[in-house]
Amino acid sequence: MMANGYDATLSAQLGGLDPFMLMGLSTIGMMAVGWLIGPIFGNQLFSLAYRGVLAEFTAVSKAVHSGGHRLVVRIGSDM
Repeated sequence: MMANGYDATLSAQLGGLDPFMLMGLSTIGMMAVGWLIGPIFGNQLFSLAYRGVLAEFTAVSKAVHSGGHRLVVRIGSDM
């Protein structure tokens, strides 16, 4: 089935790779691209979705990552 299809033509152009190897390498390559590009889009979507409370998130993040102060967060309480 794959011997006469597009995968066979493409694999012949790319040095004679087996079509299944070509699909596997393509899958791994796309996973790597998604892993690298994903945080860029994720950060932008998070900033758009939570822009009303982004200043609070930033303040808490700075407090946590500074390491100098102990941060107490009450979950479920009204602030």
